[in-house]
Amino acid sequence: MAAISVIIPIYNVEAYISKCLDSVLKQPFTDFELICVNDASPDNSRDIVLEYQKKHSNIKLIDRENGGLSAARNTGIKNAIGKYLLFLDSDDYLSENILGAMYQQMETEHLDLLLGNIQWVYEDGKVVQEKQITDIISTVQEGENCFYTLIETDYYVPMAYNAICRRDFIVKNNLFFEEGYVYEDEMWTPEALIKAERVNGFTTYHYNYFQRANTITNSELSDYKLRCMLQAANHIIELSEKDNGISIRTKANLWLRAYIIWGLYNKNKGNVKNNLKTKNFSIKSLLLAKLPQMQFEKCLQNCISSKYARRFYRIVYKMWF
Repeated sequence: MAAISVIIPIYNVEAYISKCLDSVLKQPFTDFELICVNDASPDNSRDIVLEYQKKHSNIKLIDRENGGLSAARNTGIKNAIGKYLLFLDSDDYLSENILGAMYQQMETEHLDLLLGNIQWVYEDGKVVQEKQITDIISTVQEGENCFYTLIETDYYVPMAYNAICRRDFIVKNNLFFEEGYVYEDEMWTPEALIKAERVNGFTTYHYNYFQRANTITNSELSDYKLRCMLQAANHIIELSEKDNGISIRTKANLWLRAYIIWGLYNKNKGNVKNNLKTKNFSIKSLLLAKLPQMQFEKCLQNCISSKYARRFYRIVYKMWF
């Protein structure tokens, strides 16, 4: 069994995949398998991975029909043998000397999730770093506490590659990615955090998020992507309504996140021509119907931050007055 399974979905990244692979293979820590999931890439990406595979026995190449990022990640999870899982997009890359340190902290602290730090790398070489996760989360704690703490301190990063995960925790809790949608990390991250019993933060910027113009995230909005926004918001609402013992405070933060996503949708829907289906759908009506049931007065009394309470009133509570 490998210590870590690094899962890399591959699609149309022939210009970037070598740097991605090298960032893993050059780590001093070597007890890992590298799972490359070829999502029917139409370019030369698969051939590049095959050349690497000839030199490195710990590379697995799995071919599948095109199903999108979520389907490729799920294929990687199902074929992984590592004790821990790390997701890496094929146009991004890891920082130097981080796998061993992340593994050691996962082992020592018996974590379900270790939250890392992402730096944004631009095509002109500019690198942008925000405050580190350990400024907010620096001790082992329940994931639900991490979730609302990150939301309330404006440091919530809903990206699956921002964490290294214990594989049996992911499989046991059925934390596979919603297939057929973009913004899948918005759906995956809150559920993973809420179900985790032991979470902590990592001290180093481990992940380099390369900002290129034609990625899923940075490409132009479409009717499909707008509908995916609504699906993400709806998924978060459904998570808040499950009878799983989560606190009123956590439910409130889930609804706040759902409303923020709805707000992004509402802001951008006018930019898409012939957007008939999405223009007729409004999560606001759903929120208005259910918000009074959330006992927001009690929730707001539990908020430790007056700044957060004010923000909560401004964004959500005033909607039905």
